[in-house]
Amino acid sequence: MIGDEVQGLLDSLAATVGRGVAVDDPEGQVVAHSVHHGEVDQVRAQAILSRSVPAEVSAWQE
Repeated sequence: MIGDEVQGLLDSLAATVGRGVAVDDPEGQVVAHSVHHGEVDQVRAQAILSRSVPAEVSAWQE
């Protein structure tokens, strides 16, 4: 788990931009995520639930 300070920073950033924020490691594993703001798209929901980013999303990010 991540520390309370890091979680607070993620939640603050999410509130500032009005969107959810997720942090992935280099292998595409979700290591932290913020509270949700607005509607949640399917890619974000699946990434949070599975703790990984779909291969096609990872390829696009690279």
